[in-house]
Amino acid sequence: MAWRFTRFVPILLPPLAAVVCFVWSAQRRSGLAGQGGAGGSGRREAVPEQASALAAGDLETLGKLRLFEARVAAAPDVLTLTEVWRELQDGVPVDWIKNRLGSRIYNRMLDLDPVAGWNWAQSFPGDNPPALMDFVRVWGARDPAAAAAAVMAWPGNHQLALDQVAQGWAGVDPVGFLNAGTLDGWKMIGGQPMAFERAALVPLAERDLPLALALAPKHCPDYNHFAKDVYGMLADRMMEERGVEGALAWARELTDYPAPLYRRLIAEILPVLARTDPRRAARELTDVISDETKEAASLIAGQWAPKEPVEALKWATSLPEDGPTNGFSSNANSQAALTKIGEVIGPDAARLLRVAGEMSLDPAFPPSFALHKLAPLILGAGGGNPAKFTADLAAGPSGRWQEALVAASMMHWSIRDAPAAFAYLWILPEKFASLAREVMPGNFIGIYLSKLTAEQAAEFIQILREDPARADVKSPYMQSEVWKHMAIKDPGAALALLAEYSERSADGGGGKGVDDHSWSAVYRAWADRDPQAAAERALTVSGEKRAAAISGVVAGWAEFDPMAASAWAGTLPDGPLRQSTAGLLAKALIWVEPSSAFAWAISMGEGDDRSGMLESALQALAREDFEAVRKALENPSLSAGSRDHFSKILDRLPK
Repeated sequence: MAWRFTRFVPILLPPLAAVVCFVWSAQRRSGLAGQGGAGGSGRREAVPEQASALAAGDLETLGKLRLFEARVAAAPDVLTLTEVWRELQDGVPVDWIKNRLGSRIYNRMLDLDPVAGWNWAQSFPGDNPPALMDFVRVWGARDPAAAAAAVMAWPGNHQLALDQVAQGWAGVDPVGFLNAGTLDGWKMIGGQPMAFERAALVPLAERDLPLALALAPKHCPDYNHFAKDVYGMLADRMMEERGVEGALAWARELTDYPAPLYRRLIAEILPVLARTDPRRAARELTDVISDETKEAASLIAGQWAPKEPVEALKWATSLPEDGPTNGFSSNANSQAALTKIGEVIGPDAARLLRVAGEMSLDPAFPPSFALHKLAPLILGAGGGNPAKFTADLAAGPSGRWQEALVAASMMHWSIRDAPAAFAYLWILPEKFASLAREVMPGNFIGIYLSKLTAEQAAEFIQILREDPARADVKSPYMQSEVWKHMAIKDPGAALALLAEYSERSADGGGGKGVDDHSWSAVYRAWADRDPQAAAERALTVSGEKRAAAISGVVAGWAEFDPMAASAWAGTLPDGPLRQSTAGLLAKALIWVEPSSAFAWAISMGEGDDRSGMLESALQALAREDFEAVRKALENPSLSAGSRDHFSKILDRLPK
């Protein structure tokens, strides 16, 4: 077998070498990054995977490549080329070979008969068929004006096809493209011209890097994802030609660069420097820090943290603000660096506690600093599994910052999964739970409760009422919130539980009853669904809880139909029961029916609430009927002092 292979070596080596060179060149132009030393580019691969695999002896693929190349070169017309193209799609599974041979087919079509080739490309269905896009890109590299004219007459997606024409032109004649820009007749309004300029600057940098550096600010002046690619590619080429130190010196010589682009270029080089000297890279990044450098901050932190985690942490927390972004100061660099350090240290909670504990010995960093500044660190460390990470932090070695770090972890967990975080809060030792409750988002309780079934809510109510370890959170508000969510899910079950607790209390053997806040919350939630039924049931409640139930009905009903709620409350007998609804109705009616709002406010009991509500109602009424306000002030239930006070307010209002 060996001799059979050897006899083909002289024939196969030249085309094999050509394939290797072609793929390596294409990969360099694409800007793929590998790992390298500080003296080299730091990001380019020497031998692409496809070429090395082929060089290892994939003679079958190489044979197909040679066969197709020969058939393309010998094709007498476009029809023959279309048959070769179809066989290529079906018979060659290697994409880069398809792309290379496809370009040769399109070029051969343009040599033989551009019109016939264009007609074939248009025969594919859809607004942007891949074969047509590839064809016009090759055409654009040869004759952009003719390609653009043909595309403009095509009924498909002009914009996308013109993009391909421009990229073809920019790839073979980057300077000519950058000087001429897109042709006037192309109608590129709404397109992405910077994408075309990027397509021109990439090949230009391979041929003439100083010229590409000189033209880049003019053609990529604004920082966006296209510019990021351009300046990253330029930094790669600078390091490839002069090494990291030389590239940094070269970048600093570009004093005529706009400041954002100057910083961007240096920030692309510094992460490569960080592989050998992260401390220096961090120091130099601080000198050029801006909103455009946060990715570099993250990369530098990732290189430094494994070697000197405490020093990296101090640097990340001390990074200055990036400068105004949309009118606000930002610390995106610090957040990015801290998140990366967390990813490097985590998910080892014990290690993070040790690193944080060592840092906490510095008096410049108090516990409050840990809670607020290190939140991104916790996000990076425990982001993959916040439940386990929080538990590991709480069970880890105690230290000055342990409570703050657990609280920060609970905050991130509650944003991601509020029900799970809230459930864990009830089994968390109180030394951690008290601080966690302060920093967890205010709406996480509502998110958790909204997911409970009526049965789960009832169990939770039992915990709140009877768990002695939770005395600090058994507030009326908390209990009323649970009752409300239970009533939203199942008002009948909530009412039955209310009755059960009331009976236990009345019998003297079941503990305390349910407070007014909870009674009101249940009826308010029920009134949101069925106000008539809730109102009828509220009237059957006896004793001191009747007022709470009726107030709940009015509060829920008035939110969506204040006039109907007012009419129902108006049927209540005069006295404390009716008076308990007056403030709710006055507030709900102020901008709907100011005169009714004033009437309800008048019926409120004396106090600051009544005075404030009357003033609001009078001002609203004055906007509609000024004289009606003067008549309202003659109401005999107003004291002389109140009448005088409101008259003075009325005199100051515009007539």
